[in-house]
Amino acid sequence: MRDQIWHAAVTMAEQLADEQYFDPNELKKALSYFVAHGRDPTQFRAYLKVMQSDPAESLARSGKTRQYRKAVYRAVMGVCVTDSGAELTQVVALAARLVGYMLDVDGSLRADELMQ
Repeated sequence: MRDQIWHAAVTMAEQLADEQYFDPNELKKALSYFVAHGRDPTQFRAYLKVMQSDPAESLARSGKTRQYRKAVYRAVMGVCVTDSGAELTQVVALAARLVGYMLDVDGSLRADELMQ
């Protein structure tokens, strides 16, 4: 794994762990969509944009779902990797695992510890 992918995943996970409203399951659902639909980064970003918008509110399961999706959208849009579907898949998948770990340890583990 390239260092760039690792750093991007840790940064994304850290950003999401620090969000006030975030559900790791929303990131996993987005990743599932990405993989199932050909790993096209442009299509994935367009999907995330739609899912965090007003019209997608009818698909929400709770009053906070839209906020969760906005957090995922911001995190993915902020990732600095090439427009390779394979690299973005690795970043999002690793971030999904890392954020779960960060949230399980109640925020005591942060990115600077992971990057050592």
